Amino acid sequence: MLLVLDDTSSGRRSDTAVHLHRGLVAHGAEVRSVALAPGGDGALDEAVPVLAPAPRSLAAMLQLRREQRWADLVVCAGDVAALLQRMTGPRRRASVQLVWSSPGNAGVTGRTFRHTDPLDAATLSSEELAEQVLAAAEAAR
Repeated sequence: MLLVLDDTSSGRRSDTAVHLHRGLVAHGAEVRSVALAPGGDGALDEAVPVLAPAPRSLAAMLQLRREQRWADLVVCAGDVAALLQRMTGPRRRASVQLVWSSPGNAGVTGRTFRHTDPLDAATLSSEELAEQVLAAAEAAR
């Protein structure tokens, strides 16, 4: 499984991706997390490999294509990541895009998994988040 972030900056999306990565590993999934480009504050620079100098670059697109070759599922934790994945990924590969939503709208819609901030105590644990994303992936296949 490939988990793709837009960049390595701190924030809700990167925190969610780290949270999801932990949950997927706990479920026994082989996960590789990458970022399309470095972030402003570089919070995840040491933990997440960066593919290119800029997220909307030809280099990012080509590197993402290479990274996708081994993955049976691509999870995009960012808008740019989702866009590049749709442009470069084989149509047969399952992909899921994480979308932030209000608590009443959480759930799975096609290839989109809508969820609330997982760091809030009232929301999903990393294992529950992983289970729901895996269910979304299964539905997308």
